[in-house]
Amino acid sequence: MAMRQPGFLQAFREGVTAARNAQCADGGGNTSHPAVQHYCRFMSLGLNTEICRVLDPLSTPLERKLEEVDLIECFAWWLVTQVGVNTESAWTYVTTVNAWHNRWFHVPLAGGMPLTRIHGFLQGHQRLLGHPIARRRRIGVRPAHLAAGIRAALQPRTSALHANVAAALECGLVAIARAGELVSTRASLAFTRARHPSRADVVFEYDAMGQPVAGTLWIINSKARGSEMLRKLPVPLPMDGKHLAPGRALYYLLHVIDPTPAHAAASTPLFRDPRTGRILTVAFLRSILRSCMAAIGRDPSVYGAHSLRIGGATALAFLRIPGDQIQAAGRWHSGAYLRYLRQTRGRALMNLTLVAGADTDDMEADFVDIDAHEYCADDEA
Repeated sequence: MAMRQPGFLQAFREGVTAARNAQCADGGGNTSHPAVQHYCRFMSLGLNTEICRVLDPLSTPLERKLEEVDLIECFAWWLVTQVGVNTESAWTYVTTVNAWHNRWFHVPLAGGMPLTRIHGFLQGHQRLLGHPIARRRRIGVRPAHLAAGIRAALQPRTSALHANVAAALECGLVAIARAGELVSTRASLAFTRARHPSRADVVFEYDAMGQPVAGTLWIINSKARGSEMLRKLPVPLPMDGKHLAPGRALYYLLHVIDPTPAHAAASTPLFRDPRTGRILTVAFLRSILRSCMAAIGRDPSVYGAHSLRIGGATALAFLRIPGDQIQAAGRWHSGAYLRYLRQTRGRALMNLTLVAGADTDDMEADFVDIDAHEYCADDEA
């Protein structure tokens, strides 16, 4: 049998470990995640105890499991009160550590006991603080503002680097793409053909005169799971628009100012620094976007790389595109896209003005069990 072959079990263990580690974005089982780093520091340096907390889910007494839950609750308290992590992030850290522990030691924390008590503790602690969790304010980029910012802060016609950045910004907004689907999420993360778009992932359509009339960009959906995360999806891009021209920007980038040989297209990042050949990063794209917004008098602190995706989704909602089409355009698998639709002040005021003048009927109060609502003759006065 195969199991009797020398090295079979060792190969099996190594293969399973590699596959489990590949579940995480860092490819290392989330060992580099801040949650795991804090957990190891808390256990090893703070409590001088083992980070491996393996308990048999069946034979371990309940009291011993509850002691472990207390220990994880202490870790959550330490995160909030000593490290400065907010309560919502602390719960995310706890679940991340639990998944990491299960991946590496094959048993969840506390022998698989539910950690919902810790979630309740964090919610109660936040209530005791007497204020909501502070959240970063992020607004979407308007297409007109992005076009103005590029004109004010960049020179894509003369600088190859600026051409790469400008094309990435325009494609990010119009394609409603996450920044990590176009460029690298970290400076240490090198270009990977399966994860990042290459120059071979852009296809143009031409008219009878040989002029480009449309473009298609193939990118992954970074929120997909399993092997679907490696499947690149086609996103059509217009050559020209009233404010932005992502297809035109891509064509100029690839054919005029920063071309690459056809044989090297598949191994070249779509958006790169021409000086080094390395793929651009989300942090660099974010800094340039903020510079563009500051150049036209906007507050740069409220913009992030995700502002491009927010801006694209909001533009579709402003144009009254149906929700299912917005969901498809942004490659959302759920109703999560609704969080990205930012209502304009004018439309909000119009809707609430309609509420102020609405003559509505209440089906329940008018027709169903009126006496249950303590209706009496005085109500007719």
